[in-house]
Amino acid sequence: MLKKENYKIFVRPKKNKNYLVVVLIGKKITNEWEKYSKKLMVNYCRKNLIGLISFHKDLTVDKGYYSQPVFNKYLFADYFNKNLRFIENVCYLDHDILCNPNGPNIFNYFKKGKFNVVSKYKNLPYPQSDDFLRRRAAFNRKAYYDKSFPLDSSLTISRKKTFNYHGWPDQGDYFCSGVIMFNVKQKASFFKKVYLKYCKKNFFTMTTGEEPIINYEILKTKKINWLDYKFQVLWLLEMNSKYPFLYKLKKNKNIIKACIENSISENCFIHFAGKWPEGQMWKQKNLFNLNTSKFYNRFKRYLDKKLKSQPRKNLIKFKN
Repeated sequence: MLKKENYKIFVRPKKNKNYLVVVLIGKKITNEWEKYSKKLMVNYCRKNLIGLISFHKDLTVDKGYYSQPVFNKYLFADYFNKNLRFIENVCYLDHDILCNPNGPNIFNYFKKGKFNVVSKYKNLPYPQSDDFLRRRAAFNRKAYYDKSFPLDSSLTISRKKTFNYHGWPDQGDYFCSGVIMFNVKQKASFFKKVYLKYCKKNFFTMTTGEEPIINYEILKTKKINWLDYKFQVLWLLEMNSKYPFLYKLKKNKNIIKACIENSISENCFIHFAGKWPEGQMWKQKNLFNLNTSKFYNRFKRYLDKKLKSQPRKNLIKFKN
């Protein structure tokens, strides 16, 4: 019998078979998502008439490197394919992603038969280079967070070096695995085979995570649909491009909150990856509340309005 405690459905449209999926293994991760991400994600799904499901069953091997909960992102699709047939297409999201409740429907950009992902290095909307932003992050971490933080570390590693470190040829691009969209029936077995392949090899990655593996295996298929960066804005880069002063103002929660809300309003998903203080800034109470949402909605309507853009007479009187 299918155990409902393995998953929870928060939004279930009658006709739509597209779902956002968050994998929540353990009380800490579950509580964080419930407290900080859930409301925005639910509102986003309701606005776009797509489903939302959280998955709680640990499907990894009993012990070792590949028993880390993060590897369940390779395995949940196989479970869905066998047990939750009403779900056809999924967009997996890491639990530390904040959604713009007024954002566009990501499934409008979905291509069936392909892996739909967001590049970590190409087509970034910042005036600075990726290398500059990561170096600024390293410099500011050392200045404001930890004097012992190394200025030359994996934080600034190139895409090519990441692949070469693991013994693979450069694949020409690299995505953050916090957002992956695909058709369950077509891709479930692919993800499970990748997990079993590396589990049996006992293969270790540079960052004790799954991201390099899934990048190499997916990119070499050449079946990629590159999504717009707005569907996974990396807060580390966003902050170091627009709000680097937050390193110095790390205790001012109101300013941090205002900056995050501004970035949410301009994008769809903001990803707060990592254990450093920048990656923990998403843990804000009452973030992007109803009044804030209405404010940015009014601004969006203003942007959509056609203006005459003509000077108005007697608007300002100057004295000679």
